[in-house]
Amino acid sequence: MPGIWYTCRVMTDTDMHPLSDPCTANFTPLIAQLRTNLRTRCAILPGTAGTPQPLVIGVSGGADSVALLCLLHAMAEPGYALHAAHFDHNLRADSGADAEFVAQLAARRQIPFHQGAALPGELARMPGNLEANARDARYAFLCQVALEITPSECVPIILTAHHAGDQAETVLLHLARGSGPAGLSGMEWRTARRVESAPHAPRTVQQVRPLLDVEPEALAEFLQANHAAWRDDPSNADTRLARNRVRHDLLPLLQQVNPRAVAALGRAAAIARDDAARLARLDAELLDTLLTDADLPRRIVLDADRLMQEGPSAQRGVVRQALLRLQGDLHDVGFEQIETLLSALAGEARARGPHPLVNEWAWSMVGDLNGRLLLSLHQRDAAPFAPQGPQLGPDESGRLVSDDAPLRAGGWTLNARRYPRAHLPPGWQENDRPWRAFFDADAAGAPQLVAAGGRHDGKIALLGMGGRHKRMGDLMTDCKIPLSQRAGWPVIVDAQSNRVLWVCGLRMTRYARITDQTRRVLEINWNWTEG
Repeated sequence: MPGIWYTCRVMTDTDMHPLSDPCTANFTPLIAQLRTNLRTRCAILPGTAGTPQPLVIGVSGGADSVALLCLLHAMAEPGYALHAAHFDHNLRADSGADAEFVAQLAARRQIPFHQGAALPGELARMPGNLEANARDARYAFLCQVALEITPSECVPIILTAHHAGDQAETVLLHLARGSGPAGLSGMEWRTARRVESAPHAPRTVQQVRPLLDVEPEALAEFLQANHAAWRDDPSNADTRLARNRVRHDLLPLLQQVNPRAVAALGRAAAIARDDAARLARLDAELLDTLLTDADLPRRIVLDADRLMQEGPSAQRGVVRQALLRLQGDLHDVGFEQIETLLSALAGEARARGPHPLVNEWAWSMVGDLNGRLLLSLHQRDAAPFAPQGPQLGPDESGRLVSDDAPLRAGGWTLNARRYPRAHLPPGWQENDRPWRAFFDADAAGAPQLVAAGGRHDGKIALLGMGGRHKRMGDLMTDCKIPLSQRAGWPVIVDAQSNRVLWVCGLRMTRYARITDQTRRVLEINWNWTEG
């Protein structure tokens, strides 16, 4: 993120101040709860005495983060190496005092301190929401510290002081926005943060929230009993911000209805989280049954007809799971985008696309050669569908079809052979294999493989139309061939007369058809040879 710098103060003997906190014995259950949460709910195990697991603690200087730092220090777990990290957003004139407060707090506990800052006014000049920019900058800094101080044999970890009150606020905010089970599950105990700008290659930092089931009153009691100081951020009282309005206005009203509203909302989030995980597993299994093509990370193609036979909840879940596989997360994937897509699928006018979906993703629809409607979720600049047949490149067009020299194009192989009519296979007229065709070998002249392109977009006399003609472009429209595949679509022509004999995989023309006078047969087969 631009405009961020940071320093590290690793404490020396001259920096140390005697530990001034009173005994924390009365809070042994709270410390034990923190230790259990770290090991079980957050799955963060201590390291060895020689290589302790680093824990980068985000400390703003507010009551909650100060309590987390003090509790971790009181836990005195030798398998964890504590690091305090503070990010100065430079949004207030006195913000530097917060950094100095946290530095002294860490010094009294002999904890290395890392300080980062945004350049003055930098966050305000950035596009987008200031609150979101400030949050992103802070996490970018915390992740940077974790990556730099964590040995290769350990997991980069940052800890934040989100507690049960924050969880209750998150659930209420998501409820007000109309979220489903995933949103109502609130914050996770552990979240993976991918750092694209890490040296050498993208890396993942784990963010853990070990206080997520601890109510704020317990943290306040701990701080007061230990006479601990903290810094108040005036912006936390600004009820123009949605979260502050929930904290100061809505949650107190709910506590009048249920004094244990915070715990109740946390329990509801846990139930929703379990339900969301179960539904996600079912949706992922259903997605696997609907897949017709997956070329990750470029596209996922589904059988849209079968998808629309499912209920609305399953439809939404399948689309969400498909996007999760494509982009690795569901950030910015909202209800409206998915409903727009599903409404188009259910409607009469099924526009082919591509249509914008979210971020760099789009969706398209097409019918395949078997009459199925396909839905593709794909990168905007990627082909939405794999070719339904061979695709000819510039150097693959204009080749003569020979009995003794197979032709290859895009993973497909064309073979030809000639034999007496009496050797025609049973059922040859049923055309149950669209990539095989039979011709009168003598009437076919000099068969040549060409790409459809614009050269052969004139009228052609299709077999079975009584001598009437149809444009090749109209034939491809009828057969639902995507525009992106038409130019390279394979066509067999007679090189002598330039007549089209076969639009491969689709229809033959009346020229070179087998009649009672046919003596020799030319059989042409396309076979997929690369899987």
